[in-house]
Amino acid sequence: MKAPSKTCRNCGGSGFYSRMTSFNGMGNLVMPIGLRSPECKVRVCGDCGLVEWFASEEYLQMIRENYALES
Repeated sequence: MKAPSKTCRNCGGSGFYSRMTSFNGMGNLVMPIGLRSPECKVRVCGDCGLVEWFASEEYLQMIRENYALES
């Protein structure tokens, strides 16, 4: 996986906070592919509050198989 940018795409800030988490009951609403509590990295800009979610590597193949590639 490509490393996230060190600069916020919304405000240009550089102070980020992150941790691994799971969607808990929301997994099927966000990624409806039969995953049980998919693990994601949540990253928040400490300057403007922009939130980014990154699916963990172990789920990427399932996402590729169940989602349409944007063109």
